[in-house]
Amino acid sequence: MGYWQTLTALSRLGWTVYGRNDRMTQQWVKQHPGLQNHYPRILQSTRLSAITTSWFTTLRGRPATEVEQRNALLLGAMTPLYDDLMDEHAMTHDEILISREMSNPALHTVHSILDDLHANVPDKTLFDRILKQSGKAQDDSLMQVRPKILSPEKLVSITAEKGAAFTLLYRVILDHFLSLKEERAICTLGFLLQLTNDFFDVYKDLKNGQQTLLTIDDNLNIVHTLWTEKLDLFHAQWYHLPYAEKAIYQSLNEIAIILGRGQIALDRLVQLAATPDGPYRPREYSRQQLICDMERPAHLYASLVWANAFCSK
Repeated sequence: MGYWQTLTALSRLGWTVYGRNDRMTQQWVKQHPGLQNHYPRILQSTRLSAITTSWFTTLRGRPATEVEQRNALLLGAMTPLYDDLMDEHAMTHDEILISREMSNPALHTVHSILDDLHANVPDKTLFDRILKQSGKAQDDSLMQVRPKILSPEKLVSITAEKGAAFTLLYRVILDHFLSLKEERAICTLGFLLQLTNDFFDVYKDLKNGQQTLLTIDDNLNIVHTLWTEKLDLFHAQWYHLPYAEKAIYQSLNEIAIILGRGQIALDRLVQLAATPDGPYRPREYSRQQLICDMERPAHLYASLVWANAFCSK
């Protein structure tokens, strides 16, 4: 039964992401001709937004409304534009919000999307709080590309705060009540998702001078321990949420598919070091060694097997 649930979750996500979301994204970008060059990154980002929306609406036991689908699309479309303003134009979160330099198409679109979202989210005060939290996390993450070497403790803090804030942002655009229990569980999930992203980006981060927990020599044991502890914490938190048991299990199956990818990527890094506490020298490894190709059938299969085992604990 467990494998069937995992495959059903995979099928559900596939239709949501590659069917409905891709169609909506294509239509939206056509309405914004100045953003055509951003289409590949916008599509990737709206797919992630569609995935998280599916998680949270599956958890509550009813599908996303048209308003929620549009909110998710807009937030996903905004993310790469927002990132570019910070990375390429060296703007802080507050500068983006207060700037009136509307000759920049990306800036104009970010303002337009935020106005649209603010008019349609169910709890504007909560949305503003989480948006501010995500802005601070994004500003703090700029320290990762500066020359000053960050301690593992500081990188843990940045990773946790960024992952939590942005995952919560995708939750508060939905219309059902967010309990403190759920907020805490989503913060843990966000940390795991940010770590997953870092597992896959080691080569790119080293090339770009981006400091993460995975670009530090001999730091793999700390990361492995963190990952394992947070997985156990998240599993316990999710199963104690105030939702129907069936809905909790179904949503966890969807989430585990993504976390399983993170597990396989981490396992590959561990193999490079022989053991979690073995010598880990990321700068000495090749691109082929550091990049985990999830298109490989063996990796995909292993991630789904892991996902099933995680949900069945």
